[in-house]
Amino acid sequence: MKTHSQITTHLNDHAQQYVRSKGFSFGSGAAQDMQGMLDTGANNILHPTPEFEGISQDELIGMADKKLEVFIDHMVAAREKVYPDPSAHDRVGEETYAWAKNRLCPMWPFCT
Repeated sequence: MKTHSQITTHLNDHAQQYVRSKGFSFGSGAAQDMQGMLDTGANNILHPTPEFEGISQDELIGMADKKLEVFIDHMVAAREKVYPDPSAHDRVGEETYAWAKNRLCPMWPFCT
C-alpha cells in the first residue's frame, strides 16, 4: 500500500511527463494549483468513497492517471481560448487550469 506522499509523487510525475509529451510545461501558478489537486487526489485514493471501495489502490491510481491526462488535455485545448497569443510561450498556466477545472469538475479523485 502506497503512502500519501508516494501517491502524490506518482501523480505529479505522471502529470509532468504527460504535459511534456504534449510539448508544454506547467507555469508556476498552474504547478501550484496542480499540487493542491494532486494532494486531494491522493487523499481520495487513500480514503475512497463507497462507489470505489473494493477497487485496488493500483487500479485507483491508474484511473487517476487517466483522469489527469483528460484534465491536461483540456488545459492544452484552453490555450487557444484564454491566451491572446498562445504561440508566445510553451506553458499551460493558471488560466488554463481554471478553464479545465470549471468544465470538468466534479471529477474523482481530484475535485469532488
